[in-house]
Amino acid sequence: QGKGEDAIARYREVIQLKHDFAPVYNNFGGLLKELGRLDEALPHFEEALRLDPRSAAAMNNIGVVLFARQCFVEAADMCRRALAVDPHHVEALANLSAALNMLRQTEPAIEAARAAIALQPAHAGAHNNLSFALRDQGALDEAMAECRTSVTLKADPKVHGNLLYMMHFHQAFDAAALYKEHLPWNEAYARPLEKLSAPHRNDPAPGRRIRIGYVSPDFRSHPIGRFMLGPLANHHKDNVEVFLYSDVIRPDEATARIQNMGHHGRNIVGLSDQQA
Repeated sequence: QGKGEDAIARYREVIQLKHDFAPVYNNFGGLLKELGRLDEALPHFEEALRLDPRSAAAMNNIGVVLFARQCFVEAADMCRRALAVDPHHVEALANLSAALNMLRQTEPAIEAARAAIALQPAHAGAHNNLSFALRDQGALDEAMAECRTSVTLKADPKVHGNLLYMMHFHQAFDAAALYKEHLPWNEAYARPLEKLSAPHRNDPAPGRRIRIGYVSPDFRSHPIGRFMLGPLANHHKDNVEVFLYSDVIRPDEATARIQNMGHHGRNIVGLSDQQA
């Protein structure tokens, strides 16, 4: 229902009633992870694993947090631990594939993704991970086919965006074809948000101070984060008031540099499109 804070309060009540029940910690950690509160989620997953040392679900969830922290070697190791307990744990296989992709170990990444798909053919994430590995091997036709399968199974603007990104490297797509392929993305993900847009009742007086909002998950060590340093440093504060809507899950040194530029910061991690 999107009532994250209410759910947190209920989980805390349950823990007070039964503090040695591993699934509660695992589920509570899952909620915190979805809300982008990774540092709070991890101790709950670790407590679930302490209470149930053979919980493949807890191991996998710890791996997910490590992945989000960009600790890809450790994330892969934790997924392997989960698979040693449960070789048919589909999520652990898919997450192992994702971690191996980030380590540029494409062959084992492909193997893990295909194993997940064999167990659960409709696993959109596994198809996307397979697409990522195939793309890095230069097998664009296969990679695009897997990415299309992923989008068909589960509409996801980021995965669909990955498909459009790959098309830029394929000789079959000229500018007109690329434009045509982008139209369905716009209709599926951008246009539905138009109804959420409030009217702009800004003061039209010339010479007033302009308010600008930037929205991004990449105010970090990323091309967008680096490119933003120039504009943010050079906005004339007498003329422009800047607001940064940050969806950065794992802040880093570049995030701190941006935050220290004196602009207004707004954290939207864990919020839905509507809430944001």
